[in-house]
Amino acid sequence: MPTTSEINAFLAQVKSSITAKNFQILDNRYKYISTLAQLGIVKQDVLDDISNLSTNENWIKEPDNNPSFPGDVWKCKKQLHGACIYIKLKIRVSNGNALLIMSYHIDGM
Repeated sequence: MPTTSEINAFLAQVKSSITAKNFQILDNRYKYISTLAQLGIVKQDVLDDISNLSTNENWIKEPDNNPSFPGDVWKCKKQLHGACIYIKLKIRVSNGNALLIMSYHIDGM
């Protein structure tokens, strides 16, 4: 489990990337599209939800097992819009510290 200071540093990068519009959402995936449709939310809601994440979530930090995306991934689950949402994020250092939103979908979907 990451430390509070690691989480704070990560979340600062996340918020900075969103503010600077330096992010990519893997939004062509069925789970993402289906989640937005089921919950009646839009991309901006996803960005707002991610911007509002805190150290209070149960964060897991682990190496990414996809060689195309070296580095750590950060995962958490949070109750949002009446559902438990699985969120998986990464800061892509090799891409100017861009935020990669790898997953945002109803847990267990």
